[in-house]
Amino acid sequence: KDIFEEIDPEELVRALENRVTGAWAYEFTMDGKPVRGLSSIGADEAALFIAQKSKGQTVIRIMPGSFKSTEESDCFKIEVMAGVYVVGFYNGKPTDLLLNSAFGFSRMPKKGIRKDKSTWDIPHAEVIALTKAQRNAKAHLIPDRLTQVIMREALKKGKMAKTDPDSPEESAQNGTQEKTEKKTDGKGKNWGLFWMTATNK
Repeated sequence: KDIFEEIDPEELVRALENRVTGAWAYEFTMDGKPVRGLSSIGADEAALFIAQKSKGQTVIRIMPGSFKSTEESDCFKIEVMAGVYVVGFYNGKPTDLLLNSAFGFSRMPKKGIRKDKSTWDIPHAEVIALTKAQRNAKAHLIPDRLTQVIMREALKKGKMAKTDPDSPEESAQNGTQEKTEKKTDGKGKNWGLFWMTATNK
């Protein structure tokens, strides 16, 4: 059975209301159109809810050894990969079966630029980049039908963070999400959607 099909999105929303005090999602405008995505806590809590509903048999987590950090003169670039695993036992031994995967990428500048052109050091830029890359990877593995309900209810309940990717202060916390690559296994499964977070356009 497919745990993703069995999950009630309204029950997920109630869980978010009970457990999350911050924003479930974020929104900004690009070329006059709204761009929305799950926040880091929104993606983490959705993944946790899926694991709990499956009694720990279906989990979304960062894949071991997938982390790659590149430091350049002006920024950090992070790549990670998340997977959907079925956790069980085979021949009496614990076994993880990888069902699906997604890449997450994030680029975080080391310095922000104020409106007066002065600069400031962004604290913990590498950690912020890692958090966003993990969010992007996990968020893509959350089924669209669940994500859409979270977005809808976040707007209704004031849990949608309004951000400005051109603001130096907010660029340290939010990013522009762009789909850059899609691969499937021929059966409709997405085996490597690559999401890019770019704070500088």
